[in-house]
Amino acid sequence: MFKKPLSNLKTSAPLRSSDRRKLKQRVIATYNISPEIGDVLVPEGLMSRRFVTNMNIQGVAYLSPDGDPLRFSIEKGADELIPTVYTLWKKYHLLPCITTPAAVIPVLMGGADLTIPGVVQVLSSQTMVPPQLVAIAQYNKDFPTTHGPPLAVGHLAVDLGSLKAGGKGKAVHVLHSWKDCLFSVGSKVDHPEVLVEIREVGKSNEGAETDHLVQPSDPAPPFSKEGECHLDPCDDVALTRTEVSMILCDAVLQAIRSTVKSLPTASFPIPVGTFYSSFSNCTACESA
Repeated sequence: MFKKPLSNLKTSAPLRSSDRRKLKQRVIATYNISPEIGDVLVPEGLMSRRFVTNMNIQGVAYLSPDGDPLRFSIEKGADELIPTVYTLWKKYHLLPCITTPAAVIPVLMGGADLTIPGVVQVLSSQTMVPPQLVAIAQYNKDFPTTHGPPLAVGHLAVDLGSLKAGGKGKAVHVLHSWKDCLFSVGSKVDHPEVLVEIREVGKSNEGAETDHLVQPSDPAPPFSKEGECHLDPCDDVALTRTEVSMILCDAVLQAIRSTVKSLPTASFPIPVGTFYSSFSNCTACESA
């Protein structure tokens, strides 16, 4: 939604004390948090700022006194207050979380939705149903009982049964991500270097119901059935050597599993250049 710069940005206007109190009470009631946490998430000096996206969607962003967008609403669901990653970094467990491999994070930052094959873990609860808001974080294979900080937020697209079964299709319709153009309205700080412990979501400590991990069967790389990588070209998305290597490896494996295995024996051996140009349809890999 915020892949391109916002237009018609209005001047920030301070929220009246009464409006700020109402907003705080909504946040406390929605997430079942304490008034103290409510003060952190809805601080004094909150400001509002109207905007229009490149898709001509109108919305309102609520900014901290320092200018960081903390949450926003859009015309299609004006009553829904959507937390940004700036807010999720203040309280990591505010939303149920879905984890995905490191190689998928740049894809989300490029404006793509999260697909079911890209899901590794789901921290589920009985109330987690579409189109509930969820956070997306990086999966930590070395410490699977933890995950990275939330890096995107969106609406759950399918029920938990579909995620458990694996398959294809969209898992989350992404609304906002780290380093998108809404994020850039703020201080543009780097994400926290933390490991977030997996625990119960959406319940208070008293009488909390412990969530469990849902492991989709046979997780697959984040590619379409044609083997195309969904990484959109984006000038402000920089891939590390490790991420490029992971995407390249996934592209090669996908090509072998789909197209290459059906070729006649006479087609082998295949020169490396021919293999990449003809079967590995990932621009990120070709540029590597």
